[in-house]
Amino acid sequence: MKRETKTAERGHWTGKCDFFFSALGFAVGLTNIWKFPYLCYKYGGGAFLLPYIFMLFLVGIPMFLVELTIGQFSAFTPIKCFSNMAPVLAGIGMTSFLESIKDIVSYNMIIAWSLYYLGLSFKSDLPWTHCGQAHNTQRCYSDTEKRFCIERNDSNVYFNGTCFDAAIAEREGISEIPPGERISASEEYMKHSVLGITSGLEELGTLQWRLVLSYFAAWVLIFLCLCKGIRSSGKVVYFTATFPYVVLVALLVRGVTLPGAMDGIRFYIVPQWDKVMNIKVEILFLAISRLGRVFTSFCLKVVELICEWPYSPYSLEQVWEQALAQILGSLSLGGGGLITLASYNRFRYNLIRDTWMVSLGNSFTSIFGGFAIFSTLGFMAHQLEVPVDQVRRSVEAGKANGRNDWKA
Repeated sequence: MKRETKTAERGHWTGKCDFFFSALGFAVGLTNIWKFPYLCYKYGGGAFLLPYIFMLFLVGIPMFLVELTIGQFSAFTPIKCFSNMAPVLAGIGMTSFLESIKDIVSYNMIIAWSLYYLGLSFKSDLPWTHCGQAHNTQRCYSDTEKRFCIERNDSNVYFNGTCFDAAIAEREGISEIPPGERISASEEYMKHSVLGITSGLEELGTLQWRLVLSYFAAWVLIFLCLCKGIRSSGKVVYFTATFPYVVLVALLVRGVTLPGAMDGIRFYIVPQWDKVMNIKVEILFLAISRLGRVFTSFCLKVVELICEWPYSPYSLEQVWEQALAQILGSLSLGGGGLITLASYNRFRYNLIRDTWMVSLGNSFTSIFGGFAIFSTLGFMAHQLEVPVDQVRRSVEAGKANGRNDWKA
């Protein structure tokens, strides 16, 4: 009876689907849309799905259920929950809280970027679509501008947003940028105009006031969503948890219509099995040790020290370990957020149903998002005139050359 009184004072979700959409929105994020396609790109395309699904059922779903059960049964946030379990565990809850603060600060910056680009997208002339601007380097390349240049005359030479006559280009010693050294106009706009990236820490640069205002707007939006606690956030998640799927569908439809999209999708779904058939024992060590992010960070450091020992047979750069890390990150395990969300459930709420739905929905989002991302990668490969598996190398080659002058 004493526990029921405390739970009632804490409050519950008001809608039948409030918790489900909150947990889904909390789990699904940039790790699904950003990191998962990158890992597939790096570790064998479709072959990465084998260790990914294996880790989902071995580690992801059981731990997801455990965290939700802890939160629902205790009806406390992680700080009070772990301290009530045992005073020695109080640090776990506090560490989860501090980790959440770090994540909020970094994720809000990404929201600020999104708001910034959203505002610019209403302009008729999008600044990231062409070269020849003050922030562009001589390696800037725009496939659209090149097509317009060649349409005028097949012998024309395109260089940094300018179309040169063949005779003038030969006299000035100008030739087209080799495919492996091109940098897209959109990447240069992000690096040099939006972020203002400098050469290093010794050159701090200045505040990007447009991003400062966007960052402030992101915090205002969060305040409006949380100002009334779960009464307001429980309603906002109906939009925030479903709208990303609308965006993904739009990106996929747009992506598959671009030239070269099928090459990217083919790279995504065709497995490269040689990159998967190497599973090592430390993945079990990582799985067992993932009781909390503080413990995991410590264990990873220990394993890294072991792996750096010249006689160690192990290496952390393996597909199976990355699949485990991806499951832990994409389901937001070990951060305390799931415990907090579940603490607002009623004591007899059906957690098993939502565990299956959120876990499988989260993985479906990663796989579905991969099609949208890889269709765009195929388009980038088509623009840069390199194979899909060399898009990253092409970008890194451009970064290494920086703003150096380039002429044939």
